[in-house]
Amino acid sequence: MSAPTLKEAMAELEVILKSPAQRIAEASAYDGAAFHYTNRYGDELHVRFVSGQYNNGRLAIQTVGAEHGEPEAVLTVNFDGFDGLDEGAGEIVVKTWGTNEDFAPAALGTGWFEDTGKRVSNGFVEASIWRVLTRDFIDIREEARAEAAAVMPR
Repeated sequence: MSAPTLKEAMAELEVILKSPAQRIAEASAYDGAAFHYTNRYGDELHVRFVSGQYNNGRLAIQTVGAEHGEPEAVLTVNFDGFDGLDEGAGEIVVKTWGTNEDFAPAALGTGWFEDTGKRVSNGFVEASIWRVLTRDFIDIREEARAEAAAVMPR
């Protein structure tokens, strides 16, 4: 195997240096996972879900505007030190406070998730544990894992 060209090395470095939010926003979207909701300011938003993974491999989900692709809301959070997540059952940690007080119920209402009733506290906030009901989000995360493994230095 030959050494990568400068162009190839720079492309790999660009991927590695992106923030998790940038990587999630650029991940493949689950086609058809678009919905409308009204935010706390009365704005009707048309968004679609995109998913990827956090640095520890957990499923990361956010929404982007369906028309413009700009980030709108982050559904999942990644609490360090929380080990009570059954990732094999599709569980995710969901931000239900602050700007998500109106978004989280709308996302739950899509039918793509269910609330397990479990909660986890971190400082002054409490997050909900939901289960992903569609395999598509998990499949996209698996693709992101494979892509990340392919570009990470050995």
